[in-house]
Amino acid sequence: MVRLTPRALRPAALTGLALSLLAVGCSSQGAADRRPDGPEVRPWSGAAHFSADETTRLHDTVQRAVAECMDDRGFTYRLQPARSDRRAAETSPYGLLSAAVSRADGYGVVGGLLSGGEAAPSDANAAAVAGLGEEQGKRWREALLGREKDMREVLVPDGPTLRYSPSSCEVRGREEVYGKGWDVVLFTVETAANGVVEAVEEDAGYRASLRDWSACMAERGHDFPDLRAPRAEFAARAERAKSPAELRALGEEEIETASRDHACERNVRLHEATAEAQKRVEREELRRTPELAEQLDRIRDMKRTALRTARASTSSGPG
Repeated sequence: MVRLTPRALRPAALTGLALSLLAVGCSSQGAADRRPDGPEVRPWSGAAHFSADETTRLHDTVQRAVAECMDDRGFTYRLQPARSDRRAAETSPYGLLSAAVSRADGYGVVGGLLSGGEAAPSDANAAAVAGLGEEQGKRWREALLGREKDMREVLVPDGPTLRYSPSSCEVRGREEVYGKGWDVVLFTVETAANGVVEAVEEDAGYRASLRDWSACMAERGHDFPDLRAPRAEFAARAERAKSPAELRALGEEEIETASRDHACERNVRLHEATAEAQKRVEREELRRTPELAEQLDRIRDMKRTALRTARASTSSGPG
């Protein structure tokens, strides 16, 4: 995703602009407001997906487990703040829209710019580790991330490679919350989910519905061949924005376009077509790779365990 940081726009101006765009989004009326949403479609029923609130709770719980592991090894670890991922958590892997999101945030382009985009929190430990000296700093990083000689690799055919150290506090912290082998299970299921999305986008039934959506958008004055096209267009235009007024106008246009987009998606039942295509793809994938079913069951169990642990940790407060 493009990180939008036009230098011409000052923070004070952006703050006021964000509020004005919020008002535009809340007051925007149109076909999207009156149409019920289609089904939420995520690979494997969202097995590898977490809501923003779940992500934050789990992150904080894992951080406390990492800190305990580091303390056991004689090192101080400062908890890293959670990164705000609400927009990312709500985004459909297929680019499908809901009525609420389309009329309040559009495609998330201008809104993402105004909220700081994908900027991660600064490293809470950087200054302290820098002050340890070269040798002690190296030991601190090895305790957290693992030693090079202990690294393992998980290879996926035609996919990415996972590299991790089972003895590192980073991994042990996650396993304390999710269970043994979490990194490998998550990697396997996320890779399978990405494969489902790619296959769905090549499915004949899905592509037929997508052509209907594109024709619907063309009737409304938009030449978009697929669901990525409007996001790419608004991202490129936001990069070129030179003033708050120009960005505000673009944000209003984005919300209006996304509302028309949602209406077209509902007109052609694109959500339903995507769901049906996903079912076909997943059935074929389980037929081709039956062992994946065990990993899907395992990640669902691990998620439930982790969320219970996070709730209990939150209820008891910091240790």
